[in-house]
Amino acid sequence: SALASASVAVSGLDSAQIASRTIAPIVQSLQMLEANNQADNQATVYDLQSERGDEIDSNFTGYPLRGSARVARQADRSWVSETEMIGGRIPAILHQTRVPEQTINQGSIIAAPKVDTIVKTPFGDVNIKAKSLVLVMAFRRGLAVYNLHDTCKNAVVISAGNKALVVSPGRSAIVSADTVGYFEEINPAQLVCYGERSEVMLGQGLKAFHADFSLPSAINAVPALRQMLVSGDGEAKRISSDLLKTTSILMQLNGGWGNCRQVLKPEMAAFNQ
Repeated sequence: SALASASVAVSGLDSAQIASRTIAPIVQSLQMLEANNQADNQATVYDLQSERGDEIDSNFTGYPLRGSARVARQADRSWVSETEMIGGRIPAILHQTRVPEQTINQGSIIAAPKVDTIVKTPFGDVNIKAKSLVLVMAFRRGLAVYNLHDTCKNAVVISAGNKALVVSPGRSAIVSADTVGYFEEINPAQLVCYGERSEVMLGQGLKAFHADFSLPSAINAVPALRQMLVSGDGEAKRISSDLLKTTSILMQLNGGWGNCRQVLKPEMAAFNQ
């Protein structure tokens, strides 16, 4: 397959070589990745160890990590307001989990599970295979899932309404009420650049919007991903290498995401004209 051929082409490269050949040119052309990611902002990959059955309280966007309260209080959650992501970064926490199930009522995570896991949200369940890298956003009007990397077929599947949606690498899916008319109305990550879009009715009052997305733009939109790429942490380096290899493969298949554009909400599009 084309994906397999592209994978072979980059399999012998380390993360630094992949970054120089793929991420750097894309970032320069799009002027999206910032130049101030210094070592003092290094990310650490944490194991999730919750004493509350791994259910995430709606007043928090983070998890208790190794017994410490590294969480964001409700006052810091303005990004998940009535206007969701207008102009904001996505404050997702990068974490690994060894539990088979967890619940997010409102907030965002970058899931890098060591075992197959299910992330439960009010708009559907996200089934994620081990060794995948997935951005999951649960917000007031829906659920958004971005597959950044996986290692097998059907590694990321959303169960919502009466259907199961497969989300492949470089693809996103946003689940919302079926009364939402357009992708622009519900898009929670307006710093991400999207390509071809489609929609499907799920039943039980839900619908989903599918879209290709640019991985470099997603890295730019999520500070934890940018920090991970410059981290000295061994596990973060491994995950970064996987992310960069997938980026390289998709760049070859998608022509560098030249057709991807930001999709602003109607009020923001009018403001920018």
